[in-house]
Amino acid sequence: MLTTFYVCLSYISWHNKSGSFSYNSATLIITPLFLNYLYAVQIFPRLKRFAGILSTEHVWDMIYCLDLRNHGRSEYTKDFSLKCLVADLENFMKNQNIPKAVLISHSLGSKIALEFALSKPEMVEKLVIEDMFLFESEKSKEYIRLATEMLQKAEKMVSNLPSSVTEKQLFKMMQPYFSKYFPMMLKTSNTSKKLIPIPVYKDKSGKFVWDLNVEVISSFEKNLLREFQIDISNDPVYHGKSLFLSADHSVYNADGNKDLVLKHFPNAQFYVFKGGFHTYHNEFPDLFVKVVSDLIIDTA
Repeated sequence: MLTTFYVCLSYISWHNKSGSFSYNSATLIITPLFLNYLYAVQIFPRLKRFAGILSTEHVWDMIYCLDLRNHGRSEYTKDFSLKCLVADLENFMKNQNIPKAVLISHSLGSKIALEFALSKPEMVEKLVIEDMFLFESEKSKEYIRLATEMLQKAEKMVSNLPSSVTEKQLFKMMQPYFSKYFPMMLKTSNTSKKLIPIPVYKDKSGKFVWDLNVEVISSFEKNLLREFQIDISNDPVYHGKSLFLSADHSVYNADGNKDLVLKHFPNAQFYVFKGGFHTYHNEFPDLFVKVVSDLIIDTA
Protein backbone atom coordinates (compact mmCIF):
# COMPACT_ATOMS: atom_id res chain seq x y z
CA MET A 1 0.00 0.00 0.00
CA LEU A 2 1.39 3.38 -1.03
CA THR A 3 1.73 6.04 1.64
CA THR A 4 0.35 9.41 0.60
CA PHE A 5 2.99 12.05 1.24
CA TYR A 6 3.35 15.74 0.50
CA VAL A 7 6.08 17.58 -1.38
CA CYS A 8 7.45 21.12 -1.32
CA LEU A 9 5.54 23.39 -3.68
CA SER A 10 6.74 26.65 -5.22
CA TYR A 11 4.51 29.69 -5.53
CA ILE A 12 4.16 33.33 -6.49
CA SER A 13 2.79 35.53 -3.73
CA TRP A 14 1.32 38.99 -3.39
CA HIS A 15 1.76 40.60 0.03
CA ASN A 16 -0.97 43.14 0.69
CA LYS A 17 1.04 45.18 3.22
CA SER A 18 4.17 45.49 1.08
CA GLY A 19 2.40 45.52 -2.27
CA SER A 20 5.11 43.44 -3.88
CA PHE A 21 5.56 40.07 -5.56
CA SER A 22 8.01 37.37 -4.58
CA TYR A 23 8.82 33.91 -5.93
CA ASN A 24 9.54 31.35 -3.24
CA SER A 25 9.87 27.62 -2.69
CA ALA A 26 8.56 26.85 0.76
CA THR A 27 5.63 25.21 2.54
CA LEU A 28 3.23 28.19 2.67
CA ILE A 29 -0.31 28.87 1.60
CA ILE A 30 -2.99 31.46 2.35
CA THR A 31 -6.40 32.53 1.04
CA PRO A 32 -7.18 32.92 -1.80
CA LEU A 33 -5.26 30.01 -3.27
CA PHE A 34 -4.76 29.60 -7.00
CA LEU A 35 -4.32 26.01 -8.19
CA ASN A 36 -3.12 26.23 -11.76
CA TYR A 37 -2.66 23.32 -14.17
CA LEU A 38 0.53 24.31 -15.93
CA TYR A 39 2.61 26.73 -13.93
CA ALA A 40 2.09 29.63 -11.59
CA VAL A 41 3.85 32.19 -13.80
CA GLN A 42 1.13 31.79 -16.45
CA ILE A 43 -1.47 33.52 -14.29
CA PHE A 44 0.91 36.22 -12.97
CA PRO A 45 -0.85 39.20 -14.67
CA ARG A 46 -4.23 38.05 -13.34
CA LEU A 47 -2.77 37.67 -9.86
CA LYS A 48 -1.79 41.33 -9.85
CA ARG A 49 -5.25 42.37 -11.03
CA PHE A 50 -6.91 40.31 -8.28
CA ALA A 51 -4.56 41.86 -5.75
CA GLY A 52 -5.62 45.37 -6.69
CA ILE A 53 -9.35 44.62 -6.61
CA LEU A 54 -9.34 42.57 -3.43
CA SER A 55 -7.03 45.02 -1.67
CA THR A 56 -9.54 47.80 -2.32
CA GLU A 57 -12.24 45.68 -0.71
CA HIS A 58 -9.98 44.78 2.25
CA VAL A 59 -10.88 41.08 2.06
CA TRP A 60 -7.41 39.50 2.13
CA ASP A 61 -3.86 39.79 3.42
CA MET A 62 -1.93 37.62 0.95
CA ILE A 63 -2.50 35.71 -2.28
CA TYR A 64 -0.46 32.68 -3.23
CA CYS A 65 -0.35 31.10 -6.68
CA LEU A 66 0.94 27.52 -6.51
CA ASP A 67 2.70 25.22 -8.92
CA LEU A 68 1.43 21.67 -8.52
CA ARG A 69 3.96 18.90 -7.93
CA ASN A 70 5.66 18.00 -11.23
CA HIS A 71 4.86 21.49 -12.54
CA GLY A 72 6.96 24.65 -12.65
CA ARG A 73 9.52 24.88 -9.85
CA SER A 74 7.74 22.55 -7.48
CA GLU A 75 9.26 19.22 -6.53
CA TYR A 76 9.25 16.46 -9.13
CA THR A 77 8.23 12.96 -8.08
CA LYS A 78 7.02 9.74 -9.71
CA ASP A 79 4.11 9.70 -7.25
CA PHE A 80 1.41 11.61 -9.08
CA SER A 81 -2.19 11.00 -8.08
CA LEU A 82 -5.19 12.97 -6.87
CA LYS A 83 -4.57 11.73 -3.32
CA CYS A 84 -0.99 13.01 -3.36
CA LEU A 85 -1.99 16.38 -4.79
CA VAL A 86 -4.75 16.82 -2.21
CA ALA A 87 -2.25 15.90 0.52
CA ASP A 88 0.07 18.67 -0.74
CA LEU A 89 -2.71 21.22 -0.36
CA GLU A 90 -3.81 20.03 3.07
CA ASN A 91 -0.24 20.05 4.33
CA PHE A 92 0.26 23.65 3.24
CA MET A 93 -2.81 24.83 5.07
CA LYS A 94 -2.15 22.92 8.29
CA ASN A 95 1.49 23.98 8.48
CA GLN A 96 0.50 27.63 8.18
CA ASN A 97 -2.45 27.33 10.57
CA ILE A 98 -4.94 28.48 7.94
CA PRO A 99 -8.40 27.19 8.88
CA LYS A 100 -10.02 28.11 5.55
CA ALA A 101 -8.98 29.21 2.07
CA VAL A 102 -10.69 30.46 -1.05
CA LEU A 103 -9.68 28.00 -3.77
CA ILE A 104 -9.44 29.28 -7.34
CA SER A 105 -8.46 26.46 -9.65
CA HIS A 106 -8.00 25.52 -13.28
CA SER A 107 -8.10 22.18 -15.15
CA LEU A 108 -6.20 19.53 -13.15
CA GLY A 109 -6.01 22.00 -10.26
CA SER A 110 -9.81 21.96 -10.25
CA LYS A 111 -9.84 18.21 -9.68
CA ILE A 112 -7.81 18.85 -6.53
CA ALA A 113 -10.10 21.68 -5.43
CA LEU A 114 -13.25 19.60 -6.01
CA GLU A 115 -11.91 16.60 -4.10
CA PHE A 116 -10.61 18.84 -1.31
CA ALA A 117 -13.91 20.73 -0.93
CA LEU A 118 -15.91 17.50 -0.77
CA SER A 119 -13.55 15.73 1.64
CA LYS A 120 -12.50 18.76 3.75
CA PRO A 121 -15.40 21.24 3.42
CA GLU A 122 -14.54 22.90 6.72
CA MET A 123 -11.24 24.09 5.18
CA VAL A 124 -12.75 25.76 2.08
CA GLU A 125 -14.22 29.27 2.36
CA LYS A 126 -15.31 29.53 -1.29
CA LEU A 127 -14.59 27.59 -4.45
CA VAL A 128 -13.95 28.55 -8.09
CA ILE A 129 -13.69 25.75 -10.65
CA GLU A 130 -12.35 26.69 -14.09
CA ASP A 131 -12.97 24.16 -16.86
CA MET A 132 -13.38 20.87 -15.00
CA PHE A 133 -16.17 18.54 -13.99
CA LEU A 134 -16.79 15.78 -11.45
CA PHE A 135 -16.07 12.99 -13.90
CA GLU A 136 -14.45 12.49 -17.29
CA SER A 137 -16.64 12.26 -20.38
CA GLU A 138 -15.62 10.59 -23.63
CA LYS A 139 -14.91 14.06 -25.04
CA SER A 140 -12.64 15.01 -22.14
CA LYS A 141 -10.78 11.69 -22.34
CA GLU A 142 -10.10 12.34 -26.01
CA TYR A 143 -8.97 15.88 -25.18
CA ILE A 144 -6.47 14.54 -22.64
CA ARG A 145 -5.24 11.93 -25.13
CA LEU A 146 -4.61 14.63 -27.74
CA ALA A 147 -2.89 16.90 -25.19
CA THR A 148 -0.60 14.04 -24.16
CA GLU A 149 0.24 13.23 -27.77
CA MET A 150 1.00 16.89 -28.51
CA LEU A 151 3.22 17.14 -25.42
CA GLN A 152 5.23 14.11 -26.48
CA LYS A 153 5.75 15.50 -30.00
CA ALA A 154 6.68 18.90 -28.61
CA GLU A 155 9.25 17.31 -26.29
CA LYS A 156 10.88 15.55 -29.22
CA MET A 157 10.99 18.76 -31.25
CA VAL A 158 12.37 20.86 -28.38
CA SER A 159 15.12 18.34 -27.62
CA ASN A 160 16.51 18.74 -31.16
CA LEU A 161 16.50 22.55 -31.30
CA PRO A 162 19.80 24.46 -31.51
CA SER A 163 20.54 27.08 -28.86
CA SER A 164 20.20 29.83 -31.49
CA VAL A 165 16.39 29.38 -31.52
CA THR A 166 14.61 31.91 -29.28
CA GLU A 167 11.58 31.25 -27.08
CA LYS A 168 9.41 33.35 -29.39
CA GLN A 169 10.58 31.36 -32.40
CA LEU A 170 9.80 28.14 -30.55
CA PHE A 171 6.28 29.34 -29.71
CA LYS A 172 5.75 30.17 -33.41
CA MET A 173 6.92 26.68 -34.33
CA MET A 174 4.37 25.22 -31.92
CA GLN A 175 1.33 27.01 -33.37
CA PRO A 176 0.75 24.40 -36.14
CA TYR A 177 0.53 21.77 -33.39
CA PHE A 178 -2.21 23.76 -31.65
CA SER A 179 -3.98 24.21 -35.01
CA LYS A 180 -3.89 20.46 -35.62
CA TYR A 181 -4.85 19.20 -32.17
CA PHE A 182 -6.98 22.03 -30.77
CA PRO A 183 -8.21 24.27 -33.61
CA MET A 184 -10.87 25.91 -31.42
CA MET A 185 -8.13 27.18 -29.08
CA LEU A 186 -6.89 29.48 -31.84
CA LYS A 187 -10.36 30.87 -32.55
CA THR A 188 -11.10 32.45 -29.17
CA SER A 189 -11.16 36.24 -28.93
CA ASN A 190 -7.72 36.61 -27.36
CA THR A 191 -5.67 33.54 -28.24
CA SER A 192 -6.27 34.08 -31.96
CA LYS A 193 -4.29 37.33 -31.74
CA LYS A 194 -1.18 36.10 -29.91
CA LEU A 195 1.20 33.19 -29.62
CA ILE A 196 0.20 30.42 -27.25
CA PRO A 197 3.18 29.68 -24.98
CA ILE A 198 4.29 26.27 -23.82
CA PRO A 199 5.97 25.58 -20.43
CA VAL A 200 9.55 25.80 -21.70
CA TYR A 201 12.30 28.27 -20.84
CA LYS A 202 15.98 28.74 -21.60
CA ASP A 203 18.51 28.07 -18.86
CA LYS A 204 21.76 30.00 -18.44
CA SER A 205 23.52 27.80 -20.97
CA GLY A 206 20.90 28.60 -23.62
CA LYS A 207 19.37 25.13 -23.51
CA PHE A 208 15.59 24.75 -23.57
CA VAL A 209 14.26 23.25 -20.34
CA TRP A 210 10.73 22.02 -19.69
CA ASP A 211 8.90 23.69 -16.82
CA LEU A 212 7.07 20.48 -15.98
CA ASN A 213 7.91 16.80 -15.52
CA VAL A 214 7.18 15.61 -19.05
CA GLU A 215 7.74 11.93 -18.28
CA VAL A 216 5.22 11.86 -15.44
CA ILE A 217 2.68 14.20 -17.06
CA SER A 218 2.76 12.06 -20.21
CA SER A 219 1.51 9.12 -18.14
CA PHE A 220 -1.48 11.13 -16.93
CA GLU A 221 -3.79 9.77 -19.63
CA LYS A 222 -3.34 6.09 -18.79
CA ASN A 223 -3.60 6.78 -15.03
CA LEU A 224 -6.63 9.06 -15.38
CA LEU A 225 -9.37 6.62 -14.41
CA ARG A 226 -7.33 4.88 -11.72
CA GLU A 227 -5.58 7.75 -9.94
CA PHE A 228 -7.55 10.92 -10.70
CA GLN A 229 -11.20 10.16 -10.05
CA ILE A 230 -13.11 12.38 -7.61
CA ASP A 231 -14.75 10.27 -4.92
CA ILE A 232 -18.51 10.90 -4.80
CA SER A 233 -19.43 7.35 -3.76
CA ASN A 234 -20.73 8.47 -0.35
CA ASP A 235 -22.65 11.45 -1.76
CA PRO A 236 -20.43 14.15 -0.18
CA VAL A 237 -21.74 17.73 -0.18
CA TYR A 238 -19.97 21.08 -0.06
CA HIS A 239 -22.40 23.77 1.16
CA GLY A 240 -20.18 26.81 0.64
CA LYS A 241 -20.45 29.21 -2.28
CA SER A 242 -18.94 27.82 -5.45
CA LEU A 243 -18.59 29.04 -9.02
CA PHE A 244 -18.27 26.67 -11.99
CA LEU A 245 -16.75 28.32 -15.05
CA SER A 246 -17.21 26.70 -18.45
CA ALA A 247 -17.34 27.69 -22.12
CA ASP A 248 -19.38 26.74 -25.15
CA HIS A 249 -16.33 25.23 -26.90
CA SER A 250 -15.02 23.42 -23.84
CA VAL A 251 -15.10 19.63 -23.43
CA TYR A 252 -16.12 20.35 -19.82
CA ASN A 253 -19.23 22.34 -20.70
CA ALA A 254 -21.40 22.22 -17.59
CA ASP A 255 -24.76 22.84 -19.26
CA GLY A 256 -25.84 19.20 -19.28
CA ASN A 257 -24.41 18.40 -15.87
CA LYS A 258 -25.88 21.05 -13.59
CA ASP A 259 -28.13 18.63 -11.71
CA LEU A 260 -25.17 16.50 -10.62
CA VAL A 261 -23.12 19.57 -9.67
CA LEU A 262 -26.00 20.97 -7.59
CA LYS A 263 -26.42 17.63 -5.83
CA HIS A 264 -22.90 17.90 -4.42
CA PHE A 265 -22.55 21.71 -4.52
CA PRO A 266 -26.07 23.03 -3.72
CA ASN A 267 -24.92 26.67 -3.57
CA ALA A 268 -23.14 26.55 -6.92
CA GLN A 269 -23.32 29.31 -9.48
CA PHE A 270 -22.48 28.87 -13.16
CA TYR A 271 -20.87 31.14 -15.72
CA VAL A 272 -20.28 30.34 -19.40
CA PHE A 273 -17.62 32.20 -21.40
CA LYS A 274 -19.05 32.62 -24.88
CA GLY A 275 -16.48 31.59 -27.47
CA GLY A 276 -14.11 30.19 -24.82
CA PHE A 277 -12.17 26.94 -25.02
CA HIS A 278 -10.10 26.05 -21.93
CA THR A 279 -7.92 28.79 -20.38
CA TYR A 280 -10.46 31.53 -19.71
CA HIS A 281 -8.01 33.47 -17.54
CA ASN A 282 -5.94 33.98 -20.73
CA GLU A 283 -8.77 34.06 -23.27
CA PHE A 284 -10.90 36.62 -21.37
CA PRO A 285 -8.56 38.11 -18.73
CA ASP A 286 -10.63 41.17 -17.76
CA LEU A 287 -13.93 39.33 -17.65
CA PHE A 288 -12.37 36.43 -15.76
CA VAL A 289 -11.03 38.76 -13.07
CA LYS A 290 -14.40 40.47 -12.68
CA VAL A 291 -16.47 37.28 -12.48
CA VAL A 292 -14.19 35.62 -9.94
CA SER A 293 -13.63 38.78 -7.87
CA ASP A 294 -17.39 39.30 -7.59
CA LEU A 295 -17.75 35.87 -5.97
CA ILE A 296 -14.88 36.43 -3.54
CA ILE A 297 -16.04 39.90 -2.49
CA ASP A 298 -19.72 38.91 -2.14
CA THR A 299 -20.60 38.60 1.55
CA ALA A 300 -24.34 37.94 1.11
